[in-house]
Amino acid sequence: MKSVYLVLLGLLSSGLWAQSLTLTQPVRLLALGDSYTIGESVAEEARWPHQLADSLKAAGVTVEYRRIIAKTGWRTDQLRDAVAGQGLDEAGYNLVGLLIGVNNQYQGRSVDTYAQEFRQLLDSALAYVGGRKERVFVVSIPDYAYTPFGQTRNPSKISAELDGFNAVNRQIAAEYGVTRFDITPLSREGLQRPELVAADGLHPSGVQYQEWVHLMMETFRSVISSSPVREPRGFLLYPNPFHKTLYWQSDRVLPGGTLSLYAADGQPVWQHPLQPVLSVQSLPAGVYAGLVRNHRQELIYRTTLVVR
Repeated sequence: MKSVYLVLLGLLSSGLWAQSLTLTQPVRLLALGDSYTIGESVAEEARWPHQLADSLKAAGVTVEYRRIIAKTGWRTDQLRDAVAGQGLDEAGYNLVGLLIGVNNQYQGRSVDTYAQEFRQLLDSALAYVGGRKERVFVVSIPDYAYTPFGQTRNPSKISAELDGFNAVNRQIAAEYGVTRFDITPLSREGLQRPELVAADGLHPSGVQYQEWVHLMMETFRSVISSSPVREPRGFLLYPNPFHKTLYWQSDRVLPGGTLSLYAADGQPVWQHPLQPVLSVQSLPAGVYAGLVRNHRQELIYRTTLVVR
């Protein structure tokens, strides 16, 4: 297997602790958490684990599979109990992300209990990757005070309490030597940028998850070649990001094939028969899910495309 070593040195300004990550190809991603990981109120393609996997693929990294174990409302103890006994340490994962804690705060659980259970979850995550700390990362807890829902629930108290929980996961991530992505400042733009909040007025939108992934990809992309890399199945859409024009390459003929683009909320916004040069004139800047289907409308290729 080919390994891509991502050295995170001097990147504290990007919300990272100075640790190292390793990507072993093919990437087998496991994402653990709560509503923020399952992507409550957004389309499946807009969840951050999906966008991360698609962005890695777009950058030329082979992603074999991904799995999400998360549920809206879960606290640390509920996630811990859910993963127990599933044999995840034998499933072959080589990249694990952990985001958990908002429901501990919301339900009035103590920071001390959170610290204890977060350590247990991090121990489990490390067990899934053979103890390799460079294959585990933590994501900070978003601040829902900066949402319409949060504004009705004593927002200053919410922010102060979440700062305490985030201080714990920051300290533990540093102690364990795993990378931590600090997305909390992005979540605190939710009132001045309403597009960052989902239609339910509480959870992040696909646009906000896109920005989380952009932060993560600043690290991943630092050592991944920016030149086009053919996918293992022989399909390639480039350049990415693009402006108005896309190019399609394939090692096989796909008569009747189509490319469809979907916005972050899961709505279809563009579709065209496959051809070597594709003119995409009308889309605003943003991130889109690109789905290629054959003449039987079977999904054969999916990627994330960014319009400049």
